[in-house]
Amino acid sequence: FRIAQQQRTLAATHRGGQCLEVDPLSGRLSTKTYWDIHPDAEATLLTDGEYTDRFLELFSDSVRLRLLSDVPVGSCLSGGLDSSAIVCMIHRLRQEHVAGRNGLGSGQSVFSARYDDPRHDEGRYIESVVKSTGVTPHSAHPACEGILAALEPLIYHQDEPFASTSIYAQWEVFKLARAKGTIVMLDGQGADEYLAGYNPDVAAYIARLVLTGRWLTAVREANAFRHTGRMNLSKLLAWMATYAMPSRVVTGLKRTVGHYKPRYLTQEFTAGTELDYVPPTSFSRLGLRGERLEHLERHRHL
Repeated sequence: FRIAQQQRTLAATHRGGQCLEVDPLSGRLSTKTYWDIHPDAEATLLTDGEYTDRFLELFSDSVRLRLLSDVPVGSCLSGGLDSSAIVCMIHRLRQEHVAGRNGLGSGQSVFSARYDDPRHDEGRYIESVVKSTGVTPHSAHPACEGILAALEPLIYHQDEPFASTSIYAQWEVFKLARAKGTIVMLDGQGADEYLAGYNPDVAAYIARLVLTGRWLTAVREANAFRHTGRMNLSKLLAWMATYAMPSRVVTGLKRTVGHYKPRYLTQEFTAGTELDYVPPTSFSRLGLRGERLEHLERHRHL
């Protein structure tokens, strides 16, 4: 089809979500859009139950589609809602024989990060899912001693700055999966972004309601969120203000106040290393009281 001669034209006229159809008889080319996204589109279902049913339908279909594989498909299992929902959905599909022709083979393996400190270990939730589904569990045990040894290859493969040691925990989990021969993983990343699991995401949503003139809905949502106890009203308003501000104002505030430094970057932690210790600062005057500022940069174009 002389694709080599058409590469520049194809790159210039086709975008993501489109496919190229070729009529083998006439040689005619046509473009068809099979997927697109409309940021301003809103669902218009009537009840919470209808929204729940539709979400479950989409979630089930999404998991089913991603089980197609020529090799066994494993899953991460942290014990949280995201990964637990995926593992349980895979089990449900297997029970319904919907997932029979995929890479699950004779069983499903799950991989978890466990910790000796009970304050951070979610083993009881992991074990509950394992008992309910009958999956084969495997556990990695990330430790402080290992992170320094893994830091150089971890940074190399990550290829971008990362904000917390959870990346190291994932490194250990996927290393364990590879050692067990599982090279395809169905993971649960992104549910917090989809379902406003992070407090600042809720503030971003309410700020958008205000900016689009839906004041009554904004007040109702803010009041409902305040009663969850996840964030007081002053902090919620502060986060909303940062999302409503122009990016140049946010940048100016960050330059004036400074960047928040994680609390674990203490003088003791950095002693004997090449790291420089900088005392942490916060947006306390705005009510943030030391909350991380990464979300300001991430959502400032809302």
